[in-house]
Amino acid sequence: MSDEQEIQLILWYNEEDWDTYRELFSDAHLLPATYEQWRDMAEQQVQAAEAAGTLVAKITIDTTRFPAWCAKQNLPLDAESRTRFAIEIIQRQQMLNQL
Repeated sequence: MSDEQEIQLILWYNEEDWDTYRELFSDAHLLPATYEQWRDMAEQQVQAAEAAGTLVAKITIDTTRFPAWCAKQNLPLDAESRTRFAIEIIQRQQMLNQL
């Protein structure tokens, strides 16, 4: 048995920023119409992961930092870029935790 526990990355959105996300993201048409619909779906994912013994890392997509990061990386503001952004945040945090 491994000492390392599996971690599932979940992109998290702030309710107060929902309309901004829908304006920013090039693939906003793929998001649920309301924050409540998205939150219900996300919470189900969290519960399923935790029930399976998986740690969940919720990474909130910041409406200022994410577009700036995408511009710097020359990436579209889409799901793939959001995932890459979140992975970079997790990796940076893990590096800081090792210091």
